[in-house]
Amino acid sequence: MNVKRFKRQHPDLEPPVPLVETCPLERKLVQVILTHCPNPYDVLAFTVEDMVEFLRDYLGRGSEKTARKVLRNVRQALLPPQPIARILAQGLQVEWQALQHCLALETQLEAEAETLVPWSPAAVLVSVPGMSPYHAARYLAGIGDAARFPSADHIWSFAGFDPILTQSGDTQRLGKISKRGDPALRDTLAQIGRSLADHCPPISAAYQRVCRGHPKRRVLATLHAAHKANRLLYHLLLTQQTYRPERHR
Repeated sequence: MNVKRFKRQHPDLEPPVPLVETCPLERKLVQVILTHCPNPYDVLAFTVEDMVEFLRDYLGRGSEKTARKVLRNVRQALLPPQPIARILAQGLQVEWQALQHCLALETQLEAEAETLVPWSPAAVLVSVPGMSPYHAARYLAGIGDAARFPSADHIWSFAGFDPILTQSGDTQRLGKISKRGDPALRDTLAQIGRSLADHCPPISAAYQRVCRGHPKRRVLATLHAAHKANRLLYHLLLTQQTYRPERHR
């Protein structure tokens, strides 16, 4: 869905919201359908009473209004041929189960981090507002021994956040990030940047300086927050000093 083009061609209509922005996989109704009835042709065979019973069996609740809404959406959808839909539904169910396994594993790792981090060098990182034991564990796992990096900027480059330098004659220009580093550490730093931007005043100030209330600058502001957070965490990990607002600005 090209929302910008839709706005230009239909300025009098309310622009649609792309499905991915509605976080569909977080909805209980969608989760139940993916788990127990991913093939839309199976849903088409339901009556309203069947759908109400289905929702009450697997969702714990279900009204006739909700049942009619689900059936209406399926009947209005443009579906592939039944043989293809059956194959796609099977693949979707397998991927959904794999995602459920990953989410359960993540929950387990978060619980383990709560237990292990206080006894590790990453314990000082949890003193930063907004820094969870899970993110502290991920940061420590990503860099290992902090002393092996001469500076926080080396960690930034190790994660692949260093900009690409292009040269043309006497002109030098910094372009997009290289992404030549560890993608897991890059994701960790981005998550830490978002979290600390909401809870840690110095990081929040850095985020706001770049964002300035413009939604289009949020990604750049998050990177800026992550860069400043990385400097702070590297210093705390190297010195094993807890975070103090009056000292770390």
